[in-house]
Amino acid sequence: SKRVLSAMNKHIAYDKIEQTFTDCHKAGIVAIGSFIIGFPGETPEDAKETVRLIQRLDTSLINLNCFIVVPGSDIYYKLIEEGKYSPITDLRNLVENDPVTHLAYNFSEIPGKEMKVIQASIMWRSFLSNYISAKGKKISFTKKVITDALKHIKSGNPRSLFPSTWSSAAEFLHVFFYAHAYPEIRKKYGIK
Repeated sequence: SKRVLSAMNKHIAYDKIEQTFTDCHKAGIVAIGSFIIGFPGETPEDAKETVRLIQRLDTSLINLNCFIVVPGSDIYYKLIEEGKYSPITDLRNLVENDPVTHLAYNFSEIPGKEMKVIQASIMWRSFLSNYISAKGKKISFTKKVITDALKHIKSGNPRSLFPSTWSSAAEFLHVFFYAHAYPEIRKKYGIK
């Protein structure tokens, strides 16, 4: 939303976001939208505005991440100053934080379950999409994800095969569940 972009100190002309995606499409550039949900102080109304924007964009390739605290950022120090977050003293705390399957912290006004449903629904939509470039070329996000995963498995260490496959399957099931299990939340946020 405009308000959250301002709070993030993103110097993005909100009014030009849609036009930029349209221009990229016309030029044959596959644009991937990257968004964050759950920024400190973000409200359900802000999230609804973000969802509306995502659904209007001239792309179906969207990456929606839940907010995580990045050490050294302005918001990191602000949250510490407000007593809402403790300084990172062990780097394992950063590595273990998976914003897709585990919402470690929520500094927004959006309930955690609702954030997971919003994120999973947008990710599911993107995963199933077939984006058509300006030149008429069909680009399947699903095919790319599966191909990349198989390349990773093929080139990897056999001992890491089971853990990485298990992790990917768990993430897929998590997204599938949250994208389908709560139609009332999807409706509340206008997710199609």
